[in-house]
Amino acid sequence: MTRTGKMILIADHDRGRGEMLAAQCRDIGLTVETAFNAAAALTQFTFGQPDLVCLDGRLKCGSGDLLCERIVADCLRTSIPLIAMMEAGQSDGQLLVDDARTYIVDAPSDPWDAVQALIQELLNVDAQSNGVETSSSEVGEPSLVGG
Repeated sequence: MTRTGKMILIADHDRGRGEMLAAQCRDIGLTVETAFNAAAALTQFTFGQPDLVCLDGRLKCGSGDLLCERIVADCLRTSIPLIAMMEAGQSDGQLLVDDARTYIVDAPSDPWDAVQALIQELLNVDAQSNGVETSSSEVGEPSLVGG
């Protein structure tokens, strides 16, 4: 399989769901880093330099809310797109950021259908070519509607 050189950080409190999403991202040629608590996510974000962050809106770890806010702020500061996976009906205001590079999606127990097209668009990856980059759009100007 051809690798794109694009890296996604998947931060999910549910290890099974995170690993399933990671495997699906690898299947389209992405390099994947995973974290299953907010502290690990912040460390991976800081040292891994991902091209995209896919963050579970329920990620907690002690002061998890503050760490999640830090990840969101760092994404905004560095212009790294962020997909916030939220459960249906989760409307406590968490991770609601008015920024064109933040995408809030309803993510059920299997979030792939909810995030696949968005991941491919933001990272400029074509699933039909097993992860080979396409030239249809720039990562900085996604054609999908943002948060």
